[in-house]
Amino acid sequence: MTGDPNAVYKHDVSWTLDNGIKLEDGNAVLKVSSYIPNYSFTDYKSIAEELVIDLNSGKLLSHKECEAIKNGYTDKVYRYEGYIIESVQNYTMDSSSVILKVTDPEGKTSNIELNSLIKDVDVSYITGMMYLGEGKVLICIPGRDYSNLFYEMDLTKGTVTKYTKDISQIENEFWETTYVTGIGNVIVDSEGVKSVNIKENKIEKMLSFDETNLNRMACSFMQLLTIDGDTMYLSSPFIFQSQYYSSTANNPMYLYILNKEKTNPNAGKKVITVASLNNLSYATYDAICRYNDTNQEYFLKIDEKYNFDRRITSGELSFNDADYSKKSDKLMSDLSSQLMTDLVSGDGPDIVMDAASEPHYSSGEIFIDLKR
Repeated sequence: MTGDPNAVYKHDVSWTLDNGIKLEDGNAVLKVSSYIPNYSFTDYKSIAEELVIDLNSGKLLSHKECEAIKNGYTDKVYRYEGYIIESVQNYTMDSSSVILKVTDPEGKTSNIELNSLIKDVDVSYITGMMYLGEGKVLICIPGRDYSNLFYEMDLTKGTVTKYTKDISQIENEFWETTYVTGIGNVIVDSEGVKSVNIKENKIEKMLSFDETNLNRMACSFMQLLTIDGDTMYLSSPFIFQSQYYSSTANNPMYLYILNKEKTNPNAGKKVITVASLNNLSYATYDAICRYNDTNQEYFLKIDEKYNFDRRITSGELSFNDADYSKKSDKLMSDLSSQLMTDLVSGDGPDIVMDAASEPHYSSGEIFIDLKR
């Protein structure tokens, strides 16, 4: 590299998907962005493109340059009954802030900087938001000591007030919540598609993934795009993940289309239940899906009753609890004991995976040694 600040350097551009895929006339419309550093690397040129992709063929129909954000990026886009809220992560060399670009149903746009409205908290990031109705949203902001803070924002007035009602059963779901007109706030996890009832502080199941053949690791990162009659459109990145490592870098985004069938396509197959105390790897879940796609006699069904991670995300235990370590050890011990009890009594799963570290599962009276 020369010392000439006017020199031109070439960079391989890696595009980042700005959350907020929308469906229009059978096509997926999405925005991607990237940046090119300058000589000093203290600033950079942002570039952005809007892509239109045909859902049937997967072909790129068109692309056009669109407005890019300087010194920031779009973290997520929320759509609530005519409102469009673009959450922009804005940062400099020594600070970070969140700006909400709000477009109302009449098309009027305003920018709201949360730090200017919430004086007692440094809002450098928001976990997510849910729609309360009547032009109001509930925003989740990370606080100190891993606690969550909640604020109600009136989109028409641009005001913010602290939210004090109990939402302990849904506070872990803000980062993945989307909104579907006619249904409300919706989340997708490894169990299925669920609706969020803020007023009653509970989550209600809409669709179980038990009878589908989806990769449960991908389901954990899925986002519901829309529901059209008996068809659901969901998106998820390819997640390279094991028990100890996770990465989404340079991985593709997949679109999933679920159609409601009149009859169960796996009806008549012998069901084999598979359980684990922890989440399995993406590759293991993928192998289960491939087995189910190709085997005409058996169907491997995931049983998450003993899954520690699933209990955490369902709200049974919160990372924000002061005694989380003690509670988590007890929860894992309880789940392990319950699994052992069910296996001995004959009520447990057919296959237990990733349990080699549990010494009391090595009993030959419970499992068949497949190595012999």
